Amino acid sequence: MSEDSDVLYRLLVQRVEDYAIYMLTPDGHIANWNAGAQRAKGYTPEEVVGKHFSCFYTEEDRQNGWPQRGLETARSTGRYESEGWRQRKDGTRFWAHIIIEALREAGEIIGFAKITRDITERRETEQALLQAKELAESNSEQLSSLSQFLNTVIANIPSSVIVENAVSREILLVNRQAERLLGIPRDKMLGKRPQDCMGVGLSTFINKQSDECLRAEGVHRSEQQLLTAIGDRTLQTTSSVIRGHDPQTSYVMMIADDVTDQQAAHARIHHMAHHDNLTSLPNRILFSQRLNEALQRDSYTQSHTATLCLDLDNFKNVNDALGHQIGDELLRAIAKRLRMTLRDDDTLARIGGDEFAVVLPGLKDISAAHQISKRLIESVRPPVIIDGHSLTVGLSIGIALAGSAQSTPDQLLRRADMALYEAKRNGRNRYEDFRLEMDAAARKRRVVEMDLRDAITCNQLRLYYQPITDARHDAVIGYEALMRWHHPENGLIMPVDFIPIARYC
Repeated sequence: MSEDSDVLYRLLVQRVEDYAIYMLTPDGHIANWNAGAQRAKGYTPEEVVGKHFSCFYTEEDRQNGWPQRGLETARSTGRYESEGWRQRKDGTRFWAHIIIEALREAGEIIGFAKITRDITERRETEQALLQAKELAESNSEQLSSLSQFLNTVIANIPSSVIVENAVSREILLVNRQAERLLGIPRDKMLGKRPQDCMGVGLSTFINKQSDECLRAEGVHRSEQQLLTAIGDRTLQTTSSVIRGHDPQTSYVMMIADDVTDQQAAHARIHHMAHHDNLTSLPNRILFSQRLNEALQRDSYTQSHTATLCLDLDNFKNVNDALGHQIGDELLRAIAKRLRMTLRDDDTLARIGGDEFAVVLPGLKDISAAHQISKRLIESVRPPVIIDGHSLTVGLSIGIALAGSAQSTPDQLLRRADMALYEAKRNGRNRYEDFRLEMDAAARKRRVVEMDLRDAITCNQLRLYYQPITDARHDAVIGYEALMRWHHPENGLIMPVDFIPIARYC
């Protein structure tokens, strides 16, 4: 998928109006809000973001613990689906179909994706059908008028309805939705078998639903993508046998719901949960999945996987001088260059700020990672022109090669990050391989970093002024400011030992 189509894909979620689509934090608070959610529930993003999603439930449902029950089900099984009454901002209620899907990173819940659809009209139609059926059974003398009522309801139900004779397979009833879906007028279908009045694809689909239903002697449910008169649509179909006094008065009723838009909305949520909003590159979640898959392949092939950590040199200066909008455009341009430099099987991810990471699967040795790293550095070198500004940044890279079957994604990423630190320390705009001694140095550096935080809060840092004299040393012409760290256990620590670390804290 190109960068432009990825951005369009992301924007569609915000603009879709038929579905309320939003994200929840792990404890159920609303993280974002799309146009469909505002249309369905009446709240603007400013009014609802940060609130707990239980505010949409009725007071009775909240007292019965339904909001928390839904979250816990999604947390334990990965997905929760239900229907029930929900409240709008103005206090009115609507019948909603709800899906809550858990989003995980490294096995931990990082939030939930929630899709809500107003199906009040469909529920009212279903309720009317049930009431009509009950009336028809209890009041045989009113069958004629109720039959007309049922025909009216079925004609207007949002689902496509087709009824066949169970023996002859002749079509006896077709509603308006089915006419629209199949693209065939009702009078061209009534009294005919599917294969006699429609194309091979449609007739095969309908006959299969009837066959499976009769074979099961009850109800058959399926979901399938089908080429219809209104395009490729995904249909959720329920076929039921209605038995009479003899085989000639038995029927098969097929009810098909078009769930194409609902599944597309769900796919958009899934995409947003696994891709960076700014660049549309994979995010840390998808990066970890791809890295884990590559390492699993290594266990039964003779190849190796390398992980690269990338950091832009001089990006902060550009961002501070020209603003975040220019900085964002620069990140998009650099991301596009990096992606075009890599192989089709490689994964480039943005893991935060101006930091990127790469999965390089199927390598014979470390030299292949070196060659790719050189190309990445060269791809970033040419200036980027944005709003008349010629912007130049460099690229530092840390490389970690999976050395055994015990290598884990977290371990490789941590080692690549250590190598990246070394590349920046040694002059930037270069790459470095991970070496074992870097691990010990990193542990020592982390100790210094933690002690530095205590040093600031405990006033262990002291500023000294060293006089600067003239050539004859008989007059002070200035002072040099020097920082010293009086560590409670290690004594006096000189700037050369902690200033370089403080720069990266």
